[in-house]
Amino acid sequence: MEVEISFKLLLKSLFKHLWTILLIVLVVAILTAVYTYFFMTPVYMAKTASNLLVNDLNATQGSNLNTTIGMMSTYATKVKSDETMQTASNMIANGQISPEDLRELISVSFEKDGTILYISAIYTDPVNAARIADAVTQAAKYSMSGVQWEITNTAVVPEDPVTPDIIKNVGIVAVLALVLSYGFFLLMDIYNTRIVSEDQLSAVLEVPVIGTIPMVETVSKPSLDKEDVPNGK
Repeated sequence: MEVEISFKLLLKSLFKHLWTILLIVLVVAILTAVYTYFFMTPVYMAKTASNLLVNDLNATQGSNLNTTIGMMSTYATKVKSDETMQTASNMIANGQISPEDLRELISVSFEKDGTILYISAIYTDPVNAARIADAVTQAAKYSMSGVQWEITNTAVVPEDPVTPDIIKNVGIVAVLALVLSYGFFLLMDIYNTRIVSEDQLSAVLEVPVIGTIPMVETVSKPSLDKEDVPNGK
C-alpha cells in the first residue's frame, strides 16, 4: 500500500500526540537521571604536565629542542612501558594496582610541536586518581635517562567526575525518546485506515459531504405479560 506523507500530516500527528510524547520524554528523562546518579559509578581524572628536553651537552639548545619535539611520540610510548608500569605499581601502596591494570588507567598525550607531556589517570576515587598520575609521572622520570624531565604541574585531586555526565545522558536519552515516540505515533496515524470524521472522508473520496446520518441508539420495547393487557384489547 502506497502511503503519501505530507508536511500537514507530520504536524497533525505531532500536535495530536504532543502531550503524550512530552509525558514519555519527561518520564524517560527522570528515570535516566535517577539511574545515572544512584547506580552509575563516577570516574575521576587527574593530570600532570612535564616539560621534557633531550640532555645532549654536545648539541646546541636549539638542536636539543628540535630533537625533543621529534622524540615526543617515543617518550609517550615509553611511559607505558613494562619498566615504568612496574616502578609506578611499586610506588602505589606496594603494588596495590598491578602493572597491567595500571596501564589501562592512564593515557599519555603531548603538545604538537612542543615539549610538554601530559599523563592522565582515571579512577573511581579522586584521591587515588591523583596518586596514580603522580606515581606514573615520577616513575617515567626515573626510567628515562638522557632526558631533562621537569614536572611543571603535579596532579590535583579532582572535585567533579568526568563520567557519568548526568546532563549529557539525560539530553541524549530525551532526544531519543522524543524521536522514537513521535515516530511510533506517526506510523500509527499513517497506517490507520479508519474514517473518523467528515473531513477525512471528503479527503479520501475527493468529493464534498452533502449529508450525514446521525447515530441513534435503539431503545428496546418492554414486553408485556398477558396479565398486563386489558380485556378486549
